[in-house]
Parts: sequence; C-alpha cells; structure tokens
Amino acid sequence: MWLLVPLVKLAISTGYVVLATGLLTRRSYRALASLWFVAAAGQGFAEFLITCSAPLTCDAGDPSTYLVRLWPLFALVGAFTFGAAVLAAQTLMQPSGPGLRPRPLIIGALAVFGAWLLATSVVGGAWAW
Repeated sequence: MWLLVPLVKLAISTGYVVLATGLLTRRSYRALASLWFVAAAGQGFAEFLITCSAPLTCDAGDPSTYLVRLWPLFALVGAFTFGAAVLAAQTLMQPSGPGLRPRPLIIGALAVFGAWLLATSVVGGAWAW
C-alpha cells in the first residue's frame, strides 16, 4: 500500500501534464481554468479520503468536521500541483511538434510530482501555523 499512493500520484501528475499541454495547444484557456478548479477540488477530496482512511486519523468526533478542516488544505495543494503542470507544459511544449514527446513528458511528470511533494510540505507547515 505504501508504494501505491506515490505511483498513483505520479500517474495523476502525468495526466495533468498531458491535459494541460492539450488545452494550451488549442488555446482553450477557459477550459484550462475550469479543469484547474475541478482538479484542485477533486484532488482535495481524494487526499481527504486517503488521509481519513488510515486508522486513528479521523476517528474522534464527527467526520464532517475533518472534511471542513482538511479539504481546503488539500485543495490548495491540488491547485499548486495543477499550476505546476501548466507551467511544465508551457515550458516543455515543442513549437514544431503536436504534443509532448516521451522525454519532456517524463520530465514534466517528475516536476509536477516534486511540486506536489513541495506544496504538501509548505502548505501543511503554513496551515499548522
């Protein structure tokens, strides 16, 4: 189980880069903004479910109070993560080619995964303050 979550996060990071590249190539900025919002909200809820599925993390009291406290934190991390995907896609797009080649895709996915880890630690530290 401990290896499954990072692999899923890496797969999601790859998907973010592919989606951002496709939308930036078509210059569909409204769809990009909508996807950014939906990705942040969805990632926030998914991270909440992953966190509260562990034993003794959300057992005391009403579970909805944990959703109110934790979801905005995880949604903010999701917004930073998708923002890193947009930045990586914009930086790594080939002007002559339609879409991403394997090497830039791997670099972008690893950059987004690193941004995910960094955002989790920075936002988590600031949130605790």
